[in-house]
Parts: sequence; C-alpha cells; structure tokens
Amino acid sequence: MCRRYILKIDKILEHFKILYNEINVKTPISVSYDITKRCNLNCKHCYNNISEEDDYLDSIEKMNLLVDKLAELNIIEVTLCGGEPLISDYILEIVRKLKSRDIAIRIITNGIMLDSYIEDFVELLDDKDVIQISIDEPLHITLDQRYHSQNIKAKVYNNLSVVAKKLENVIANITPTKLNQSHIVDIVTDCADHNAKYISSTPYIPIRGEKADLIKPDYSYLYFVEKKIVEICKKRNINYLGGISGHPCQQRGHIEVSSELRTCKYRSCDAARTNMHISSNGSIFPCVFFQNEDFVISDIRNDSNKILNDFKKFNLLENVILPEKCQNCDRLAICNGGCVGLIYSRTGSILNVDPRCEY
Repeated sequence: MCRRYILKIDKILEHFKILYNEINVKTPISVSYDITKRCNLNCKHCYNNISEEDDYLDSIEKMNLLVDKLAELNIIEVTLCGGEPLISDYILEIVRKLKSRDIAIRIITNGIMLDSYIEDFVELLDDKDVIQISIDEPLHITLDQRYHSQNIKAKVYNNLSVVAKKLENVIANITPTKLNQSHIVDIVTDCADHNAKYISSTPYIPIRGEKADLIKPDYSYLYFVEKKIVEICKKRNINYLGGISGHPCQQRGHIEVSSELRTCKYRSCDAARTNMHISSNGSIFPCVFFQNEDFVISDIRNDSNKILNDFKKFNLLENVILPEKCQNCDRLAICNGGCVGLIYSRTGSILNVDPRCEY
C-alpha cells in the first residue's frame, strides 16, 4: 500500500471541526482568499473567472486591516488563491503579516513565478504551511509542448524541484480532465523526478455550465490510472493524498467506508459553517465554489464583529434535507451529498443531486 499522510494543518482543522460540530458551534476557522483575479494562464478546467477587475487588496493599509480582522475572527488557516496569487503586488506582505499573527498559510499557485519567491517563503513559512503547485494544462500551448518540451517543463518542474527540497509541505496537484488524463502517469513521474514528496488531485468540478462537461474525464480510465499512481508513489516513497479517480460519487470500484461513519439525511458541508471565502472584490461567500451574488454572507470591509454575526446568521445548509437518492447511497458517509456550489450553479437549487453523481 502507498503511504497515506495527513498534513499537520489538516489534522488541526479536522480537530476543531469535530469539536465545533459536537458542541454545535458555527464559526469560521479556515478562509480561502482570491487575492487577485488576474492570472498568467487561462486553463480550460478552472472554476474561477479570470479577469482584470480591481482587487480589494490594493494598499498596505487594507492588507493590515484584512489580516487583523482574520486574527480577531480566530481564523486558523488562510488559503491564498485566485487567479494566480503570486501575481499580486502584496503577496509577500500578506504572508509576513499572516505569519506575524500565527495564521497558517496555504498557497495555491501554478508555479510559473515561484522561483522569484522561494527564498522568501523558506524564511517565512513553517511546518503548518503548504505550497500547492497545480500541474495542469495552459491553453496557449499544446499538451505535447507542456509535458515534453524541455523549455516548458523547466519553469514549473525546476521550481518544484527547488522548493520541495527546501520546504516540508510542497504538494504537486493535478486536476484530471479529458485533456490531460492520458498524461497523468507521465506528470506524476516527472513530479517524482523533481523531488515531489506529496502528490494530490483535485477532482474536476464542471462549474461553468454544460460546456464544462465537454472536458469531463473518463472515470473508468482514471480508476486504472490511479492504481498506477499508487504503485509509482509507493516505489518512490511519495505520499499520495488521493483524488485522481474523482469525487466519491464518480469513483469506480469498491470504496471502504468506516463502520463508525453514519449516514445522515441532511447535507454536510464546511461551507458557511467552518469555512468562508473572500472574493477579490472583498465580498464574503460560503466557499470558493459558491460565489453567487444571491449568497453573499458579508464584506471584508465590515468590522470583525459584524462579519462574525453575519456568518452566524447566514443560513445555507441548516436542516437542508438530502435527495432520497443520496440518503440511500452507501457512499454518503464520505461524499456528504456532493458540492453544494456546483449543485446550485448547475441546477439553481441546493436540494438536488450533484450533477457528477453516477450512482
């Protein structure tokens, strides 16, 4: 078996989620933040809409206020995403400020600009922080160039090689799609050759409407791809964090579910319960996949007390009953009814079945 490993910050977050659930406390402990909408790529599978709109974070003063509010809310971890977070003029300043308030950081980047920041990140980040490098296909070059041209490979993979030597928690992450599914074994092998200690995958979320289904991967094929990935990771002493074969509602084959996990008739999700998302314009949403203007929780311009009160009053999933199909599914204990943001974006209601479900 391939080694299974849970990152230190994920263990901490899970502890608090279980605790708050047991005592029925609703409060944000993790935040994702689109520090900018700008990006140096335009990947076809990306759930976010890349744009040149103005970012909320456009001054040191705003940055200090934002981090102070997050600290007052007792946020444990902030995920810096986008867009491409390393494009932001304030990336280093916000990392320094977050660490000064003892807030863990997860940076999700395509890795292209990482070489300009490696030494700073080595100085600033600790064993609770994570750098996740998305190894995915940009549209402006062909897949053959992306994975087989030495010039293209050098930029991302060499950055991975250097930073993975210097920092503990560097993850190479892959989002399988129809466009790259036949290259995934090669990608993982390349990552292994460039010092990757962690391989993970984010299952594809077709959040941009029916056209997004056109690049949905073949999950029967990915079932066998994942078996090869597990073998590679075992031989190369790499921690495989899962996800290649898709969300539990898509995966082929038998899934082991602990007897301790019990099914429930209500939706279970971290969105607007222990997690919230800050958009690049300052609006606060339930999660990064649920950025709908009808579901704005608050605004980062508000003081921390108002944000917390708005969060506690926001009612997204309280006593929302699952569809009967989900209630009777043996995968519910690990699926939790699917992605609420995706369900709403595709069906207009959070009461429906996840459109990815194949059971």
